[in-house]
Amino acid sequence: MIDVNQEQRRASNPLSSVWVSASAGSGKTKVLIDRVLNLLLLTGRPDKILCLTFTKAAAAEMSNRINGVLKKWVICTDSVLQEQLETLIGETPDPDMMARARRLFASVLEVPGGLKMMTIHAFAQSVLKRFPLEAGIPPNFDVADENMAQTLLKRCVDAVMNDASLQDAFRILAPYKTQDDLISLLNELIDQREKLLALRGEGDFETLILKLKEYFNISKYHDENEIISEHFKPEEWPGIADELLTKNGTINRRKKKSPLAALAPVAVNVCYFGAISTGKTSDRCTGFCRFDCCHKEALVS
Repeated sequence: MIDVNQEQRRASNPLSSVWVSASAGSGKTKVLIDRVLNLLLLTGRPDKILCLTFTKAAAAEMSNRINGVLKKWVICTDSVLQEQLETLIGETPDPDMMARARRLFASVLEVPGGLKMMTIHAFAQSVLKRFPLEAGIPPNFDVADENMAQTLLKRCVDAVMNDASLQDAFRILAPYKTQDDLISLLNELIDQREKLLALRGEGDFETLILKLKEYFNISKYHDENEIISEHFKPEEWPGIADELLTKNGTINRRKKKSPLAALAPVAVNVCYFGAISTGKTSDRCTGFCRFDCCHKEALVS
């Protein structure tokens, strides 16, 4: 039968590098705490120990439990302390170790901030705080929590949505996406900004546009009208309009499941160009010309 205490002592030996894998409630946290206690007994330097965890709750629990043990070592009798140390290290402690054990709690209190029990994120933040210029960030930066991050993100999205210089771009996107869709799209672009910046390289925004055109194999086209002219025959345009537009010439939202649904935003252009190129119109083309005649110049441009 396996001696659990012996196995835990082996895992808590600071002179060994170990990997502990066990089910919940089997004593993993106790092994980590015993390992820290052994390190403290061995070195007497709590300022030289760093413990990283995944959650703040785990870091707080370990810190509280270690401090609780060290407090007991200060006030307990010699026999109780000897028994506890023997259970921890697997052998009878010498007088020097017992004296060192009683001083550990005071040593921990003297360390600024106490024992270094923190999450990986907190550790990374502390490193950045110490070397902000080397990391290329402002010295007095603050880390935004999730709520603050969402608030800042919303401000950025609102600023973009209300930017007068971008309204023409949004008018182009409007037939394709609702406002909520556009906001989601902007959020996704922000999430993927590193990829976009990498694609742009050292170039400017126009360089990014050119690279995107190359990626989608549309670099040879100057505008959507050239794409339409190449991929749709004039005699097909009235039929496309019938499929995707209402009798008034607007986009038919009920056709969103149609295989041609992705073409709906350009269908208004399609039926107009079909009308002026072939002289043949469907009811929907005629409806469109009636409904949106004041915008024909904008559509052509």
